[in-house]
Amino acid sequence: MGLIFLLVGGWLFFSVASASYGSWRTRVPLVVDAQVQSVERRLSGNGRFGRSSTVLVRYTYRYKDEIFEGHRVALFNPPRNAYERLLGAFERKEPIPVFLDPDHPGFSVIYRDFSWDHFAVGLLTSLGFSGMGGLIVWMVAGSTRSDNTKWYSRKKKPRPESGGPEKI
Repeated sequence: MGLIFLLVGGWLFFSVASASYGSWRTRVPLVVDAQVQSVERRLSGNGRFGRSSTVLVRYTYRYKDEIFEGHRVALFNPPRNAYERLLGAFERKEPIPVFLDPDHPGFSVIYRDFSWDHFAVGLLTSLGFSGMGGLIVWMVAGSTRSDNTKWYSRKKKPRPESGGPEKI
C-alpha cells in the first residue's frame, strides 16, 4: 500500500515538474504560425462528477526552413473553448500561434500559460502522497524487524552508581 502511495506521489511530482519545465522552456516569446492538421475531442466518464473532455490536436509549423509537427495543446489545463477555437481554425484553414523552445524547436505548445493554482495543488498533493507512502513503508518495515533491532525497544544499560565505593 505504501509503495502505491509513493508511486502516485512520484507520478504527480513528475507531471507538475514536466509542465513547469515546459513553461520555462517556452519562456522566450518565440511564436510561429502553425497549421492545424487534425483536431479531435475525446469524452470520458459519465459518473457522478460528469463528463470530461480531452482535446487531441496535430499541427505543423516551419522554423528556420525546417518543418516540425506538434501535438501539445497546453502545459497545464487548456481553456474551456480550446476545442472550438482549434476546430474553427482547422475548418477555415487559418494559422494558429504556437510557442517554441528556441534551443529545441521540436518542442511546441499552443497555450503556455503557467498556472500557480495547479502547480501548488499538484506539488502539495505529490508531497502528501509521497510522505504518506514513505511513512507506511517505514512503519511496515519497522514492524517486521525482530525486537532487538527496533530503535524504540532497546533497553538502556544501567549506569554505575556514582559517589561511593563500588560494590563487589
